[in-house]
Amino acid sequence: MLGSMKYIRKYLTEEQFLKSVANNFFSTIFYANSVWYNSLKKSLKMKFDSMYYRLLRIATKDYKKVISNKDLVLRFERATPLEWAQYFTSSKVIKITRDKSPAILHKRLQSSLKELIEQSERTLKNILIGFQGL
Repeated sequence: MLGSMKYIRKYLTEEQFLKSVANNFFSTIFYANSVWYNSLKKSLKMKFDSMYYRLLRIATKDYKKVISNKDLVLRFERATPLEWAQYFTSSKVIKITRDKSPAILHKRLQSSLKELIEQSERTLKNILIGFQGL
């Protein structure tokens, strides 16, 4: 696939190439990313991320990796696969919290948040007790 993308890149401007990649690759691969991305093994995540960065490199014709991955993301203002998964998950949590629907998920979120707050309070108390002993 990458070979064919390099070949196509010769005939397109950077903007045209990015639109083509966004329509034919990113939209397909990122679909439901938040569901399966976090369940991938580290090696598969690295392969997935590598494919993402290689497509951005082809867009810039940076075949010798002169530009860092971070700079590529900043240049094209695109979310990485991890950022996309986190954004999608966060937006769903916000929607569940705001709409209180589905009710079972809303209850689970509330109880998880309550447990997290209680755990944080216990940790803070232990830290304060430790400081008072000094």
